[in-house]
Amino acid sequence: MLEQPNKTFTDLLINRDFGSLLTVYFEFLKANFKSFVNVFLRYNGWVMIGLLLTSYLLVSGFAGLIGSTGSQPPGVVPTDADSYTVFLFLGIGLYVLFMVLAGILNMGLATSYMVHYQEKEGSGASPRDIWKGFSGQLGQIILFILLALAVYLITFIVGVILAFIPIIGTLAYYALFFFIYAWLGISFFSLIAEKKGLGHALLEGWDLVKSGFWTCVGVNFILGLLNYLLVLLLLTAPGVLVGIYTFHQFEVESRDTLEWLDTAIFSLGLCVLLVVMVFNQCLSQFVNGLLYYALHEKKYNINTRKKIELIGKLDSQ
Repeated sequence: MLEQPNKTFTDLLINRDFGSLLTVYFEFLKANFKSFVNVFLRYNGWVMIGLLLTSYLLVSGFAGLIGSTGSQPPGVVPTDADSYTVFLFLGIGLYVLFMVLAGILNMGLATSYMVHYQEKEGSGASPRDIWKGFSGQLGQIILFILLALAVYLITFIVGVILAFIPIIGTLAYYALFFFIYAWLGISFFSLIAEKKGLGHALLEGWDLVKSGFWTCVGVNFILGLLNYLLVLLLLTAPGVLVGIYTFHQFEVESRDTLEWLDTAIFSLGLCVLLVVMVFNQCLSQFVNGLLYYALHEKKYNINTRKKIELIGKLDSQ
């Protein structure tokens, strides 16, 4: 069922400056955090199960290789190393697969949630409404994600080259990275919100980001850092618990091998970390959503013209 309209609706389609974008992000997040978490949990159950399996394979494979290698004399290859190697590489493969699938799903969820929020002026939506907002474009979304992976790979290669230039190369790489990140995020918003083709979305995103280059770079840098701190806050409790358990088991009791309970706890801890990383993708897409609406209004003045027309109608009555 639909929730009651949000009386504290914050209009996103406004041409905002740098400081206003930072402020409105936290206003939006404060008003919608709980509601979006419900949507996130509703559709990410299979992702969590997959990441738990991935975590188990990674922990078992890595710990098994370390344990079996350390227990053998120098130069002797452990007989069970092959099985642990299979576990480790299978875990890495599943990690890449599930992170890509989770990226497709959660970029769609975050974008559709914000589009619905703006179009319905803050009225809530059921998880099914959010799903319907982007599920009809899954084919184009998959193509978009594959293209984004290729662009990020090229950006990484350019970053390696720029790394040979002291200071200036590093700054140039980060500026390039945040520009590309904003371009792809805003293009994805254009794809979902305007429901046009992939080519149109990429060109629209390029035009918007180019017109507000430093705003996009600066907002993504600052809010990306603050989102990272929020992620650390969410990981504080599980991190402390796993840390205490690790200290007790391996420092106090001086054990040097993993038992089944250790593997289970470390797998669960790694799974929590991966799930929070996936959730951070949604927060980052909210940032690009704010940039999309602000830059879109700056370019087209749609909302401003509507308000002027409304004022004219009221004056004529």
